[in-house]
Amino acid sequence: MTAIASNRRLDALLKKSFAQRVSDLPSAIQIAQKVINRCALNYDDYHQAYANCYLGYYYMILSDTTQSEYYTQKALSYFEKNHIDDGMAMCYYTLGSTLYKTDNYHKALKYLLESHALFIQSEDLFGQSRALKAIASIYELFQDYQKAEQTYHKCIEVSKLNNDDNGISNAYNPLSGIYLKNGKIDLAEKTIKKSIELKKETKDKRGLGYGYYGLGKVELAKSNYNTAEKLFLKGKEIHSEMGDQIGQMMAFNKLGILYFRTNNIGQAKIALHESLKIGKVSRHFLLLYKAYHVLYEIAKSEGRSEDALEYLEGYTEYKTQVEKKETKNVISSIKSLSEMEMIEKEAIWQKAINENIEKKNKELDTFVYKVAHDLRGPISSLMGLYNIVEHDISDEKPMEYFGIYNKEINRLNTIVLDFINVTQIKEKKLEKKRINFNGILADIIDSYRFMENFDNLEFSIKVDAALEMYSDESTITTIVQNLIENAIKYSKTDETGKVNIKIYGRKRDMVIQVHDTGIGIEEHNQPKIFDMFFRAHNNSKGTGLGLFLLKSAVEKLSGKISFESFPEIGTTFKIVLPY
Repeated sequence: MTAIASNRRLDALLKKSFAQRVSDLPSAIQIAQKVINRCALNYDDYHQAYANCYLGYYYMILSDTTQSEYYTQKALSYFEKNHIDDGMAMCYYTLGSTLYKTDNYHKALKYLLESHALFIQSEDLFGQSRALKAIASIYELFQDYQKAEQTYHKCIEVSKLNNDDNGISNAYNPLSGIYLKNGKIDLAEKTIKKSIELKKETKDKRGLGYGYYGLGKVELAKSNYNTAEKLFLKGKEIHSEMGDQIGQMMAFNKLGILYFRTNNIGQAKIALHESLKIGKVSRHFLLLYKAYHVLYEIAKSEGRSEDALEYLEGYTEYKTQVEKKETKNVISSIKSLSEMEMIEKEAIWQKAINENIEKKNKELDTFVYKVAHDLRGPISSLMGLYNIVEHDISDEKPMEYFGIYNKEINRLNTIVLDFINVTQIKEKKLEKKRINFNGILADIIDSYRFMENFDNLEFSIKVDAALEMYSDESTITTIVQNLIENAIKYSKTDETGKVNIKIYGRKRDMVIQVHDTGIGIEEHNQPKIFDMFFRAHNNSKGTGLGLFLLKSAVEKLSGKISFESFPEIGTTFKIVLPY
């Protein structure tokens, strides 16, 4: 665990944000964003990582998969690097829950089991309770109701140890559903009413929406259609207000079934099509195919064969999407808790293997750096020898041979320097400061005036004046330097070329784009250009390490690199870096 300087104000804000999520999720998100803004000014990566972690968790609750993964991965990168177990556990839990919501159950289970193990290690009862509840939900999905019930009860036990009423009520809700499936209607009703009572006490509005939905299912089973309708509508209203897409879909699906049973076909269709509309955006295939199935049954009962066929196709398509994930056979084969633990151990073993690979890679990098560094001395001596020869020998033939010798020594020197740069980038500790892109560009372009073809190029530079980027200056310089060097090196020799450089900010990231009108890259070479030692052109004077070095530098800053190239037309490289 990394020792971190305390910041009471930020700690208090994070605590307030997490508490606020229960009753007012939008406010919780605003507070976490405020923490991120303050951390950016103070270069506080620790509190920023926790704020990102919480935002990932909040967006997971809202079923916003893209935002959830974006913030969670940012946080996880920091936590894993600094071995902060409770942060890693929270991120694994969020990733597992997100995968569960998008029907990737096997991957979800692995993340959830790993999070549960870390929560136990850090004695986090709150985290253990949430992880157990999510694991039980996966058991339930594959109809292993006995294991699901056992795990929900374990979740309740852990929550009681922590006086966590929300954790208890979270488990009561699905437990009620299991009792209902087993025909224990009275017990189901008693259990869901306990959940609703606790949700009201804790002011968990979103949870209350699911409570009303659960009680609605009980009333539907008792054929109390009016009461069931009111409860489903009440739950749907809360989920709409909270932006919970899955909650809305579940309520609409049940309303569709209820209206179909009471012969209110028009209302049934409206409810089910609302579910489809949400599902196609959120891509929750499980609820989508359930909605299609009810619509199919309705069309069939009305004798509308064409519509019935269309709905059946939708049902089959989305059901296939779920089954394509190849998870059912994996999960349904789990017959005992010991087998569950086996999956958990597998995840831990995999982590140990990855750590071992990382250690070996680090050892290899150290070896390469040492060898490259040790070669610098002899190479410098050989370069110095050429200077002496050039001064003392005037015969053309010997000088021709020494010229070849000098060319190869310089090439070897460039390779060694590139190797040193690659290993330095990997091991470098990033130091954030405000980046002066105009200054960096001017220095780099000026330093390349000696290069062949430089005088044939016209440079166009556009830097967003409003851009404020704080990052590691030397790594940014490496990125820009390699992009410009590449544009010059592969320009056309027989005509005037252009190099257009654009640097601008966006909402959550910034872009460095370099376009040239050079010789371009053949399509068959494009997948390999970032490989070590790969040279796309046979007559290239480069070492084949430039683009590998560029990619390493971009990845060091957690960025992304893409390019587009057409032979004899030119190439555009685009680098996207997070703020």
